[in-house]
Amino acid sequence: MFGIGFVVAVFYLWLNLRFAARNIDIVDGEGFFNKEFKHPVDASRTINVDISPRQLVFAIDFVIVVLSVIFALSISGQWDTYLRFRYGGSFGIADPLFGVDLGFYVFRLPFYELLQGSITVLTVSALAVLTFCTVFGRVSQSPPERSR
Repeated sequence: MFGIGFVVAVFYLWLNLRFAARNIDIVDGEGFFNKEFKHPVDASRTINVDISPRQLVFAIDFVIVVLSVIFALSISGQWDTYLRFRYGGSFGIADPLFGVDLGFYVFRLPFYELLQGSITVLTVSALAVLTFCTVFGRVSQSPPERSR
């Protein structure tokens, strides 16, 4: 389960964040992060941040791997949910309200909830990284031009 969770998380995050990284606006070789933060009270105290696009790509890859390992560790403890989903049967008793066999609620539904929660966690993680890049950097609205 760890391996499957890791591969799924890396693929999902890599696909989303690489697509977003393609839209990063780099102007005249200028670094992606090129900001000057001024102290609200004392304007003479500033912090200059300058991170190159190569460092940004490395940081995004590092974040992808770290988030994927955390995700895979949390998923690896859910192997019994998968086994119940895979090999679960039916009880032969239908739910009076929805007409679904009670085996669905015991064997199938917990796995579907696990999938839904996992996809939600991955999506929120990707949005957090993208929000960080958007707040501290420049993201263009149109794809960058390709040089020939």
